[in-house]
Amino acid sequence: GIPPITYLWSPAMGLTDPTNVYTWAKPDTTTFYYLLATDSIGCQGGDIFKVYVYPTGINNLVNNQIKLELYPVPINDRLTINIENHEDFSDLWFEFYNILGHLVNQTNITSKRTELIGIELEKSVYFYRLVQSGKIISQGKLMVD
Repeated sequence: GIPPITYLWSPAMGLTDPTNVYTWAKPDTTTFYYLLATDSIGCQGGDIFKVYVYPTGINNLVNNQIKLELYPVPINDRLTINIENHEDFSDLWFEFYNILGHLVNQTNITSKRTELIGIELEKSVYFYRLVQSGKIISQGKLMVD
C-alpha cells in the first residue's frame, strides 16, 4: 500500500488501541478480531485473528470436549454457530439471555453449522448457552453491535 496506512480492529472491546496495528488484546473470553488496513488512496485489505482465552472458572468450563465457535463478533443481524466434537443434535438449543437474565432468543440446533439470520437484538452484551435435554453443555457471552 501507499503510506500512510491506517488500521482499524473490530471489535474494539478488550483492545488497548483499536487503531494501532500493534495493539494489545486483553479479552475476557475467546474473541475473533478483524483487522482492516487502508492506505492513502483507499485500497483496503484485512485479516481475521482468533485470541483464545483459557477458562479460569468452573462456570466457563462446562464441557471441555465441545468446541463452539461463534462469529462474527460483535454480531449485528446474523450469527454463525459452528459446533465440533459433538455428534448428538437431538433436543439441542442455542439460547440468548440479556444482562437481566431474561431469555430473548432460542434456536433449535440440528447440525454442526447453523446460521442465524435476521437476529433482532439491541446493542448490548448477551449471555449464551448451548443446552441439550435441559442441561447446559456450553456457555459464554457475546456483544451485539
